[in-house]
Amino acid sequence: MEKDPSLLYSTYVIDGVRLDLTPEMMLRSVMDAREVDCAPSPLAAPPSPAGIVDETPDVVPKNNDLRSLSAQECLDAVRSSEEVFPLEFSSSYTRFLLTSSIIDTLWLEGSFKIGDLCTRASWKWNPTLLGSMAAFYHSVSAACDCLDSLGICLEDYECISGEGKCSLAFTQGLRPVCETEEQDDFISEPYRSRFPEMGSSRLIGESLVPEPGSWVIYIPFDTSDFRLGASRLSALYSLSDPAPRLEDSDYFLDCYEVLREFSEDGVLLSAATVGPLSLMDTLSRMCSRLCALDADISGIMDAYGEKQALRVLFSNIPGVVIQIRDQDFDYLDAELLLQDVAYYPLGHPDTALGELKISTQGNSGLQSILASLLKGAEGED
Repeated sequence: MEKDPSLLYSTYVIDGVRLDLTPEMMLRSVMDAREVDCAPSPLAAPPSPAGIVDETPDVVPKNNDLRSLSAQECLDAVRSSEEVFPLEFSSSYTRFLLTSSIIDTLWLEGSFKIGDLCTRASWKWNPTLLGSMAAFYHSVSAACDCLDSLGICLEDYECISGEGKCSLAFTQGLRPVCETEEQDDFISEPYRSRFPEMGSSRLIGESLVPEPGSWVIYIPFDTSDFRLGASRLSALYSLSDPAPRLEDSDYFLDCYEVLREFSEDGVLLSAATVGPLSLMDTLSRMCSRLCALDADISGIMDAYGEKQALRVLFSNIPGVVIQIRDQDFDYLDAELLLQDVAYYPLGHPDTALGELKISTQGNSGLQSILASLLKGAEGED
């Protein structure tokens, strides 16, 4: 593979419409202005090649029957499959990869906020695939829109073309400080720290801690309904589901802010990001033979009016699973309600269980109590 300036500097005609911005224009627009000012003068941009003409790939569903599939069978299938960038769901999948990468920083050592982060993006692309260039353009646009809405700058990017699969990766770090910038003149903005620090080690482990009475809680970082489009499961079974609409950036900021406070304050016993393989995979990874979980997802299904458990377990919705002590539950409840962040208790760790189990029948009734409290709070002035 090699760097291909035509991916960045070409004009694009997608679905018969000539688009005003090139990918390079969009990417430069979300780079930190201070960083650009301090960087060496870039080489002159190559002349724009002839416009790239492509069509948005069509979704070709073949199946929508989830009743014959078990959660464990689906988990085994997605774990054994190769990652494939879903060209037909380029925007949603890009937002999910980016937001999940940002969520991963929650568990790192240091003292920082989301506005202190900067992102590196890497597209490795096969331009010969049908619909791939339209997908590339939509991917760049979605990444830039997401970064802009979250107030995160793009530090660097690369676009490499060649044969094979299309792929995209994001990495996060702290926003660089220009040598000419006076620290004393820095005025703290919302979601930024005055003296941010980030370590490379995890502050919080991923595996469940065998503490009796502790709670395992799921917190989605977006308000979208659960949909299987763009998921690994959808690609495997050609399911006719749309992709989640990941557009609530303000909600994501609130979720990140309060979870980072929990992380730095030592409230979390364990924590994990919901990654591309699904919530089901995340819960399974947190379990071990020494400490497992009977996860009750009935509260999630009731809240969303969802009848298919597999949609909850395998949708690409950014989020986290955390474990807290029982004595910290009221504190967590108060902080999340203050931020209007929804959360779903899944149950308690069990040292005798030995493996992850999924329940949809409402074992504890706690979810209905929380739903009543939330409904009452919404009606107050």
